[in-house]
Amino acid sequence: DYIVKYKETSSIQSETPSVIQKADIPANLIKKLYHSGKADLLHAKLNHEQVERLRRNPDVESIEPDKIVSIVSCYT
Repeated sequence: DYIVKYKETSSIQSETPSVIQKADIPANLIKKLYHSGKADLLHAKLNHEQVERLRRNPDVESIEPDKIVSIVSCYT
């Protein structure tokens, strides 16, 4: 699974259909679209070829593998 971040100049609502079509990503692989004031994100199950096609898309800022991150703090 990957998290795709759109550039700030792009809109997830208007760009997503074009982006996934150009990268040849079937709609059933899209897990979730996130929209916030600072970032538009796409969560999808992608293969290597799809990731590479997305990297070449000018509307995509970054692509990162989805992973669990934890923060642990210990006070003594």
